[in-house]
Amino acid sequence: MTAPTLERTTENDILAALRDVVLASRDAADAEANIPRDAVDAMRAAGAFRMWTPAPLGGLETDPLTMLTFIEELSVLDASAGWLIANSNGLAFLAQSLPEPSARRIFARPDVIVAGAGFPLGIAEVVPGGYRVTGQHAFGTGSHHAEWFSTLNVVMEGETPRTYPDGSPVLVFAWLPASQVEVLDNWDTLGMRGTGSSDFRWNGVFVEESMAYAVGPLDHPCSSFSGPVYRGGIYITAALVGAVALGIGQAALDEGKRVTLEKTPSYLATGLADNGAVQRLIARAQAQQGAARAYLHQVIGGIWDESRAGRRPTPADVAEAQLATSFAVESAAKITEMIHEVCGTTGIRNSSRLARYFRDAHTVSQHGFASAARWDSAGQVLLGRPSDWGFFNF
Repeated sequence: MTAPTLERTTENDILAALRDVVLASRDAADAEANIPRDAVDAMRAAGAFRMWTPAPLGGLETDPLTMLTFIEELSVLDASAGWLIANSNGLAFLAQSLPEPSARRIFARPDVIVAGAGFPLGIAEVVPGGYRVTGQHAFGTGSHHAEWFSTLNVVMEGETPRTYPDGSPVLVFAWLPASQVEVLDNWDTLGMRGTGSSDFRWNGVFVEESMAYAVGPLDHPCSSFSGPVYRGGIYITAALVGAVALGIGQAALDEGKRVTLEKTPSYLATGLADNGAVQRLIARAQAQQGAARAYLHQVIGGIWDESRAGRRPTPADVAEAQLATSFAVESAAKITEMIHEVCGTTGIRNSSRLARYFRDAHTVSQHGFASAARWDSAGQVLLGRPSDWGFFNF
């Protein structure tokens, strides 16, 4: 049976369908530390969770540059909504290394919601026919809504980790249905609260060998994942962290301009918009936003060109994608700081959108694929040194 497709659905259709529901639910999502179920149902109905599902499995197989733009524009409305959709779609890339029947099992529903994380590592005990896995991951975005979970585990043979010839441990991604996972309601953070990124744990779950695979380069996709989108490697998905950040930066800039045009500071007769220092900060924030967007799209566009030509990204390409992602995230945080300086006490009130943007941007800046340490990781590659960041090999 051929999987159903969404005829004539585009990213603009999806965004238009979601605009009102995302705006209406964002405050509840922040307060409840989870996007409400009815909003998630609307996202699913609009097709947002199948944008990176392969076309043979009923998905839209959206190209990376279109996906970057979509996630940024959605994140202008609400960064948590953009993050949830980016995260679930990004996990489609990890499913490509499963055998074809296993991929079809996961995407039996093309708009399946997938949660996953990788730290701390779980344990995969080798047993006949597969593994018995136990562990608990933090940062499980969308855990309360997910039907499948991707887990990362170190392979154990008795009390000893299985290792490669160089002594490094063998890690496996193991895929578990939601019925075998316990979600903990423990997401309480500075920002990005609506992502509902609670811990999830699994205890002694048997995973068939066909539902797990050893961590390594994504260079042997199953047949459903043969399209050029999936040749871009894991940094196509990591770039979506930068797209969310760009959305936050743009939202902060838009709101900052609005406040600037309306506000006259206490005890002064001149409005903010006529203050030279304010004009300078707004201009610098605009330039920062434009530079970050252009860089990210340039780099991912180059990888997309190579993918369509049948080539995978080189280590230099991947390091450049890391730089562009890190720069987008750093830029968003800087923009919220500049706008905070411009708008004064307006920005310290929780009733102001500016407070949310500030919190969200600085929370995103701590993500593993965007933290300050990744500048070091990319710099190592640029200087011809071994990198400490194993994901550059994906």
